[in-house]
Amino acid sequence: MQVHISYLEIYNETGYDLLNPDREIQMLEDLPKVAIMEDEDSNIHMRNLSIHRANNEEEALNLVRPAIIEAYMFFPKGFVK
Repeated sequence: MQVHISYLEIYNETGYDLLNPDREIQMLEDLPKVAIMEDEDSNIHMRNLSIHRANNEEEALNLVRPAIIEAYMFFPKGFVK
């Protein structure tokens, strides 16, 4: 089985890609911003959101764990549970 993973955090009406590997994050502003748009048929589209393939549970967890830590570091305490 294969899954594809993205991690979108929406904070103060701005979307952030927490799984984008091409970054060095020091501050919230360093996170890649995701544009969220709705078309005329009410379909939601996201621009600049990375998608990652995981072939098993271990690969998926290895992708998500650092993002959870970043979310805890950059978003207000109590916001991320």
